[in-house]
Amino acid sequence: FVYCFCYLFCCPEIDSMRRRGKELLLLALTFVALLLVDGTANVLGANIRKNVVLFIADDLRPQMNKAYGVDFMVTPNFDKFAEESLVFERTFCNFAICSASRNSFLSGRMPDKTRTWNFINHFRQAGLSDGIPGSEWVSLPEYFKNNNYTTLGHGKLYHPNKPPQWDEPKSWSQTQKYFPPTNSNCSPNHAGGAVGTWFCPDHTSPIQAFSDQNVTVEAIDTLKNLVSDYKATGQNFFIGLGLHYPHMTHHVPLSYVEKYPKATTLHPPTHPYSPKDCPDVAFTAELDGINVLALNEDLEGLKETSPDNVTGVFSVLSPAPNNNTVPMWMQQQLRVGYYSAVTLTDMHFGMFMDALEESGVANDTLVVVMADHGYQLGEHSEWGKHTNWELAVHVPLMIRAPWLPQSRGKRTDAFVELIDMYKTVAGASGLGIEGVAKDVDGMDQSYLLINPSSAPLKNFTFTQYSRCPGKRFWPRVISGQPSFVWNNCEDVPSGNISYMGYSVRSLEYRYTAWYKWNGDLCRVDFSTDPYATELYSHVNHSSYPVDFDNFENVNIVGNAQFEHVVKALHTILVAHYTPTQQSSCPPPLSGGLTPLPNNEIVMQRSLLHDGFDSCLCGTQQCLSKNSKYNYTVTSHEGYLPSEGTSGTTELYQYYNEEAGDNLITTSKMPPQNYTLADNLNPAGFVFKTQPSSIKTVPLQLWYSAKKRDHCTCSSIKCLSWLRADGSYELIDAALGHVATKRQQVGAAMEVF
Repeated sequence: FVYCFCYLFCCPEIDSMRRRGKELLLLALTFVALLLVDGTANVLGANIRKNVVLFIADDLRPQMNKAYGVDFMVTPNFDKFAEESLVFERTFCNFAICSASRNSFLSGRMPDKTRTWNFINHFRQAGLSDGIPGSEWVSLPEYFKNNNYTTLGHGKLYHPNKPPQWDEPKSWSQTQKYFPPTNSNCSPNHAGGAVGTWFCPDHTSPIQAFSDQNVTVEAIDTLKNLVSDYKATGQNFFIGLGLHYPHMTHHVPLSYVEKYPKATTLHPPTHPYSPKDCPDVAFTAELDGINVLALNEDLEGLKETSPDNVTGVFSVLSPAPNNNTVPMWMQQQLRVGYYSAVTLTDMHFGMFMDALEESGVANDTLVVVMADHGYQLGEHSEWGKHTNWELAVHVPLMIRAPWLPQSRGKRTDAFVELIDMYKTVAGASGLGIEGVAKDVDGMDQSYLLINPSSAPLKNFTFTQYSRCPGKRFWPRVISGQPSFVWNNCEDVPSGNISYMGYSVRSLEYRYTAWYKWNGDLCRVDFSTDPYATELYSHVNHSSYPVDFDNFENVNIVGNAQFEHVVKALHTILVAHYTPTQQSSCPPPLSGGLTPLPNNEIVMQRSLLHDGFDSCLCGTQQCLSKNSKYNYTVTSHEGYLPSEGTSGTTELYQYYNEEAGDNLITTSKMPPQNYTLADNLNPAGFVFKTQPSSIKTVPLQLWYSAKKRDHCTCSSIKCLSWLRADGSYELIDAALGHVATKRQQVGAAMEVF
């Protein structure tokens, strides 16, 4: 409360904020009065707890017809829902990438507390808040489970494996197992879609072949079972349904594409270039994580709108800040792919809502519709999220509470953040927030369901994003590569992030400051000058209908007339983020990987590469993945120390797709054209130096230029094979050391 008071009356900010200050202060005093009377923060005052349905769509920006005024969109089910709900017009995520965003709002902690800025860490392993580790946090669904709700999840709620096993059993009741996502992609099996294409209309596959169909059917079955229990015993339920779409790639029925006019008749981006005078670090020179856009222009639904001289697979490289490489007709096609995926998402949402209506308990059920972050469809030359700009962080949010008719069909322009969802869902359901842990961030915005025209609790929203050099993954810096090439850091170890951009949005401006990242402490130093800054005007930016084109196109941070705005917003940004920062990096992690029995490591070789791809495996996941490609075990290589053992360092597994070569090394700087292997890292741990009390052997790295094969091994059998082959050269005689006996590795945890 004091924090808000200082913002409103002590900070030399924008005049319009001060004008709203007294109204906000009165609202805050009302809340205090409620707390004194009730002893609870549940402003709804409901005595009966309601059921909850949490619906999360991936990459869904406010691209809806009636809810957000995009009148050409075909979203009949979202339209109907908007007429029955409170539509939040100004909702923003706190980190515009799937895992970081979901780890944040489902744990109720800001990203610098979850310490999840990539696809490596997760809050259970890395989280730290007020000295409490994330392993002890109570997640949003877990809060309901701990309060006697049956909580069951389906699809993409958490990011896959972040946390592992969808956070079972902590978040979810075990009356049935979590039902994972069912995704389809553009491939040769789907209407001739070439591998790597973004959009492939399909007029032959049954509906079951498309993303989200099966998971929606499963969620409906769950609903029926839980409704039966609710009617019989009053047992409340919390159902989570996460849909993959409209995340790329867009494998959609042709009939959904045909719901829209021809692509070339639809509105293209008005500003298809990066904002004028924006720093390169603000721009991500990739396309939702890849550097090539491709479409098969021979497909029905595409060939009708491509130029006459374009056939087959047409591809372009990623745009540069001031050089949009994507032809306008292709941009229009890609946008129709997204639109049709939104309409397919709308259909699946409607399937579930029809089942809820038929169940007879819709009036007792809170339904929340939201997304994990926004999306850019060619605006600013971006195709994806991965920025701090408005379109990447602006998300749809609608909440239906039938027992509060004053919210039906209404809308609010109050600022809301996804970090508010934990307390807001708890408050709106009647469960209340009095049991919520003190370190949970965000505010309970459920009071807006009582009076949608109430003064907002927030005058600012906050988001952040990381940047790393080179094309996707880390590090992939190519000699002569332009300086603007920055990636989204999704597979970069947290200690190796290069920059973090922190952004604050007021009613009239967005200000962003980029800072150098301290890889030893995994934080920035706000007392230093920013590496780069941005300021964009949102003066006269109406919240309805949504405007995807006319704002954040010019960086005005260098304009002297806005110096006072920059100073004020910088002060607010630093004051907000300083308390959320920790002073250490996340601990080493196994990434949810399962070590082989007794921490054994084995050598495998694959026949797919003429018997010459060698791969050192120390986890069940590595063996499982390799089994699909005819790898066989050829030798036993020793035993690894356990995670957390002192005096150890990580092994990393990298892959060169063109050479078909796995590389296992301790280096954090892989050779050119190698990328971090998905979901297989760290590959294990080795002793940095030879322990005096344990019998170990060195782990050596060899390479054959003839076979284009790296081989990491330690056994006499493997080393003898390498020497006998004659084409391998020793690259590193001791990457580290591994034990020869399992029991000695166990003793090492006590010795060091």
